[in-house]
Formats: sequence, C-alpha cells, structure tokens
Amino acid sequence: MIANGHYFANGLHIAPHASITSGKFAITQFGNVSIWDYFRNIRKIKKGLFLDHPEVKYAEASQIELFSQEKIYHMEADGEYIGHSAAKITILPKAIEFLLPPQ
Repeated sequence: MIANGHYFANGLHIAPHASITSGKFAITQFGNVSIWDYFRNIRKIKKGLFLDHPEVKYAEASQIELFSQEKIYHMEADGEYIGHSAAKITILPKAIEFLLPPQ
C-alpha cells in the first residue's frame, strides 16, 4: 500500500508512519500474511502501531514505479478501482495547502 495519510478503509492505521506534510509516500508491504495474522494484529493496526511480522515491511519514497512480469497491476485510489497498468507515482511536495491545527 502506498499512502500519504494514516487511515485506510474502516479507520485502520495501515501506514502508521505516513505524514501528509513529509513530502514522501509511506509504503506498507504485506507478503504472505494469513487471515489469522490479520485477526491477531487487528488491535495493533487500529491503534496505529507498527507490526513486528516477518512478512510486513515499511518504507518511504517520493517516487514509486509499479510493474509486474505479468504487466498488470490492479490499482485503487481512495477505495475506488482506477484500472490496471504499470505506473509511476510521484509526490508533488506542497502541491496542496492544508490547514492543520497547531502541534
């Protein structure tokens, strides 16, 4: 998953390291994770904690290229299916101005 915000689906913190102001995408990569692993970790995900699992990896990047040997990547954006293709995704720093509460 590639994100610039914490939340995904029904309030899941699938990218706890994401920040809309960092200028980078947060990448959460899931390998061979079973449904039982999901249920065992759902509380941690809802709390925004990092998962300590050998099949879960976290990274950051300002540009990502997606491709597959099969040459098909099914993609969705904000819960909507947007198509399939190889893709190059680049973040545009400060392209949108946000009003954030003081921290």
